Amino acid sequence: MKTTIKQQPIMVAKTTSTKLVTYVLKGLLAIRSKISTTSSEDAVAKELAAFGRLIFRDFPWTFVYSDWTGQSIRLGQGNPHWWHDAKGDEAVYFHVRNVQAARDILGFAGKASGMELLKDYVTGSIDIHGNMFLLAWVRKHKDFDLDKIEMLLQVARHRMFQTQERSVVNVRSHYDISEEFINAYLGATLSYSCAWWEDPYDLSSEKLLKNGFGPDDGDTLDKAQVRKFTHAANYANPMDGETVLDVGCGYGEQVIIGAKMFPRAKWYGVTASKVQSAEANRRIIAAGLEGIAHIACCEYREAPAVFGIEEFDHILSTGMACHVGPNGQEPYTKWVRGHMRRGGRYMLHVMMRPWTGKPLESFLGAAFNMEYVWPGFDWDTYGEWMRVMEENGFHVMESINLSQHYAATTASWYLRMMANRERSVELVGEQTVRAWEIYLAGASTNFLTKRGIGDSRADFSPPTITVRRLLCVKL
Repeated sequence: MKTTIKQQPIMVAKTTSTKLVTYVLKGLLAIRSKISTTSSEDAVAKELAAFGRLIFRDFPWTFVYSDWTGQSIRLGQGNPHWWHDAKGDEAVYFHVRNVQAARDILGFAGKASGMELLKDYVTGSIDIHGNMFLLAWVRKHKDFDLDKIEMLLQVARHRMFQTQERSVVNVRSHYDISEEFINAYLGATLSYSCAWWEDPYDLSSEKLLKNGFGPDDGDTLDKAQVRKFTHAANYANPMDGETVLDVGCGYGEQVIIGAKMFPRAKWYGVTASKVQSAEANRRIIAAGLEGIAHIACCEYREAPAVFGIEEFDHILSTGMACHVGPNGQEPYTKWVRGHMRRGGRYMLHVMMRPWTGKPLESFLGAAFNMEYVWPGFDWDTYGEWMRVMEENGFHVMESINLSQHYAATTASWYLRMMANRERSVELVGEQTVRAWEIYLAGASTNFLTKRGIGDSRADFSPPTITVRRLLCVKL
């Protein structure tokens, strides 16, 4: 019998049409799963162990596999990694609890199913602990991209039925799940985007868990977040009386820092999250910035009507553009251009992906996050963003690659969440915490520009995801 962790389903925004299409595709996957293997339990255990030995033959670090039959195998080359537990153990431990989970991993016709593997971890048929940062590196040794049926399921769910109303639901399904749960790992600024570290290659747990703004605190997450917002405010550099709009303002730290730095300008922010807007306005009052800083809970296209300003002088956007959904990149850019003055400065800080010629939904990490963590998100390539910016009347003055900084940021969030894991489970349940473990640890690894074998910085590897800050001017 398949072991599962009981919990309310993780909320994912769906429409009636989406449900119908996904129901049919899930049926095909279920039928395929039933016929995937008829081997005995012992044969399946041996097949999966052999599969593991093949994959991890050249794996640089340590992967410990065990299963329901009692067998345990230590795999990999045992190279050092930046993360280790309190006892100095750097390995990741992977335990398959039953034969059905093993069959899920082995998949259909010999093709391993990475999506089924991750789903079985979320529901409890597989246990993984230890160095979760190593999981994403498996992609270098085995292709776990989704097959055509799995990919079609993801395309149907996330690409076919995007609407303005659904984009709001998508945002709230993540940010509004539990304020205490998310805030516990964000740090004092409650900033949910890439921080700007002094040394992003320093991934020591001591540094990543440290808090504070003082000169003797070192390079903390709090200071790294302030550094990011300070950079954006300085780029906007508004004159007295000018207006600055922060699209996707989160908990309002960009608006607050900007208002403190340039108190004679007017700072505005919008977020679709009720939880974030309420906390942002509380912080504005606490900082004594009423009349200078203004935050509203609304979809970004409603900002002109809400604030009574049709054309802003400058616009900032940190991380929000990933939420405009498939095919939303150009309409979003046109909207920004249409609501700022000529010569105004526009800062776009956004996650991107390398060009591969494949749909985003075909990649395991992206597909998993779409289903369990970030419904409706989308990543475009650097070339696509540059084309859209230039074709819609923006001149890109500078492009800053912050990928390694986001590797450090998501690692910090992961470590902070794990330090409060018991409380996190109380707040959102075991399944959601397990999904977030995959999301945060996997994101950190995928943003890395250095593999982290030993102390050499010569071993660079292109990140699977990038994050860039484009500094633009409206022509």
